[in-house]
Amino acid sequence: MRNRSISTNTDSEIEGVLEGLETMNLVPPKTPLTVVGGGRVTPSDLFSAAQVAGHPYRIGCGMASRKAIEPANSRRVRALLFRARYVLDSRIEATISQLLDAGEISMSRLLKRQVFGFCKKQGVSFRLSLSTCVPSPMCGGSCYAHDGRERVTSTILSGCYNTLIAHYWESGELSGTLLQPHINRAVELAKSDADFAKKEYGSSRRARIRLAHVGELAAFPKFANWLGNAIREASDGAVDGVLYTRHPKIKDLDVKSLIINLTVDESSENRRAWARDGVRVVWSAWDGKLDPTAEVNFLEHHDNGQHAKPDGHGLVCPVTDAATEHRFCDAFHCTKCFDVPNANAAASEQRMHTRVIDAPRTRRQSLLHEEDEHSGED
Repeated sequence: MRNRSISTNTDSEIEGVLEGLETMNLVPPKTPLTVVGGGRVTPSDLFSAAQVAGHPYRIGCGMASRKAIEPANSRRVRALLFRARYVLDSRIEATISQLLDAGEISMSRLLKRQVFGFCKKQGVSFRLSLSTCVPSPMCGGSCYAHDGRERVTSTILSGCYNTLIAHYWESGELSGTLLQPHINRAVELAKSDADFAKKEYGSSRRARIRLAHVGELAAFPKFANWLGNAIREASDGAVDGVLYTRHPKIKDLDVKSLIINLTVDESSENRRAWARDGVRVVWSAWDGKLDPTAEVNFLEHHDNGQHAKPDGHGLVCPVTDAATEHRFCDAFHCTKCFDVPNANAAASEQRMHTRVIDAPRTRRQSLLHEEDEHSGED
């Protein structure tokens, strides 16, 4: 009797989560947020309005990631997550734009915060919103944007602010000089991160900034190319901007300004045609099925919390191997995703098989002890 009651409650809870997501998805994208009761959002209302609007989405993320949930129910929830996040992010951006147009906030408001964050796995990063994405059928609901701190309101707002920075830069309404202090700071942090990697793990590598940790910088190719060049210039060529993308505007990205990784999976094989000289093809092995032609295979885990077991032949990202204890690139001296595509292939392959044992993870505390807590990413 008790088991039947638990099952009934769980089914009822899932239906409630699905209803909340479906209701959220009925709202047209880019519809400005409102306060409770339907009033217009003011600058002081923005966080709370985004928090309320995103509540069904956060509940859905938590439900989908439960280890005890039936796989079929997890798939039902995940089928709605990307659309919900896309709607939410675009509504937040429309609300901020509305406040800018009305003169209630200034353009500098977009930059009065930490523009670049820090990713535990890969260092300094720049996030955008999911309104920039053109997902494959497999990646949308299983994106790590639905995991952990990636789904909290402060983190979502950060991505929306950065998306508007890119948008307004491309429209000529935001000067790159306003971004320069943030770029300079990110460059110094990236250099410190590389120094730390050498000191703690014996990994001699170039400094790098990931563009973007979440979202698609390729949605704004002119801004992406400018930012890649700005990072190079601010660092005297010592720091690289590394971009991962599934976006069709990859064709407009400058391979001389950026290190570009084109991510393909089984449901988006047609996007492989976007590859060209200077673009590295990497593979999302959602079910563990490897692509022998990809330069790197990622054993994805975001849809069930477990890394898939590899099936077939191909170079596997060691960080995503189910057996590994250290889920960050420097522990393996691996720079495969960050090297210039097609350069030093033999050396890069050797680094893929290098493993550091018992390497404690402390660089976040060492580098960012003074940073805002929400700047950290998993």
